[in-house]
Amino acid sequence: MKINKSTGDSIWSDKSVGTISSFDFTADGKIIAAGGGRMYLLNDTGGVIWYQYIFNTVINCIRSTFDGDFIAAGYYYQGLSQQQLPMLLKTDSLGNFTAGIEDFNIQVQDYSIIPNPVTEQSQLLFGNARGDEHEFMLFDLTGRVVEKQRTHGNNITLTRSNHTAGMYIFQLQNTVTGEVINGKVVMLAYR
Repeated sequence: MKINKSTGDSIWSDKSVGTISSFDFTADGKIIAAGGGRMYLLNDTGGVIWYQYIFNTVINCIRSTFDGDFIAAGYYYQGLSQQQLPMLLKTDSLGNFTAGIEDFNIQVQDYSIIPNPVTEQSQLLFGNARGDEHEFMLFDLTGRVVEKQRTHGNNITLTRSNHTAGMYIFQLQNTVTGEVINGKVVMLAYR
């Protein structure tokens, strides 16, 4: 809806557009708007020129860029837990994606070790939707590599019997993108 600032009267209203949480004006007088998982480009009378639906996302902010494209920020839901992770997208003037979170090299430490500390066996769980190869290295506190594993899955099994009790540092590297996750794990002594 566009309202006349002086009178408060509605200039135009379009109910075909859902809830809007952010909008900006383009250099040529159009309106880029976003809400939920949708992005809209509207003409100066509120008519929809195009819209994009981005599954499993929420866009909190959208802006026009100096080159006539758009940038959107918000979050997306990942995995079965539906964890919210930050998202940054760039689209061209027609709403086609030109860059995403990986292109901006945003590092998200997305992992869980269940249980931690390790009593007998634990799982290191991490996001790997594309099935990229990951290399896991476990270091003792002297910096010595005490375990290496490779996987195309989304988990690594940690077994207590392979290590002495204490704190360990791990590094998990995506061998395709080079992204690295670092973390700590504790191995408990047997009772």
